Amino acid sequence: MEASNVESIVFGILETVSRCGFQVRGDSDLRNDLDLDSLGTLLILNELEDAFRISLREEDFHQVASAGDIVEILRKAYLGVPAE
Repeated sequence: MEASNVESIVFGILETVSRCGFQVRGDSDLRNDLDLDSLGTLLILNELEDAFRISLREEDFHQVASAGDIVEILRKAYLGVPAE
């Protein structure tokens, strides 16, 4: 999977789950911009697992602050895709 595809899929999931009404970018803050709480974060993790067919560890996402953070975690730890 190409790195740009990872970003596109993650941002699409974030836009859908958060219902933010704008295009998510790498620097979009999960709590302040997307208004995600702990339940929203769990929903996103579930959607990511389904989209990428992987099993995620919730603890890997405790320090995530932005959409770009999620993309980097997926690229490095789970998908073996080098960062751009």
